[in-house]
Amino acid sequence: MSLFPLSETSVELRGQVVLVRELTHGERIQFAKTADKYSGPALLISIASVNPKISVEMAESLPADVVERLVGAIMTLSGMESEPAKKA
Repeated sequence: MSLFPLSETSVELRGQVVLVRELTHGERIQFAKTADKYSGPALLISIASVNPKISVEMAESLPADVVERLVGAIMTLSGMESEPAKKA
């Protein structure tokens, strides 16, 4: 059990709800080392999706607006963005 539980949020997308969580410090460092501007969003979603769990391959096949909303929510939770994810 972690000293500080990870924050989670539900993101409603096209009538579906996806639960995502913030990144740990280690995940954030690993993400920064391995992700590029093309693979980054899918990798971020695969790390932080909780329910349903979304693989990199699944994330790559999602509509662009869904990816943007999920990434925005994850980045906001993880302190990687100063503004909350926009509502679609």
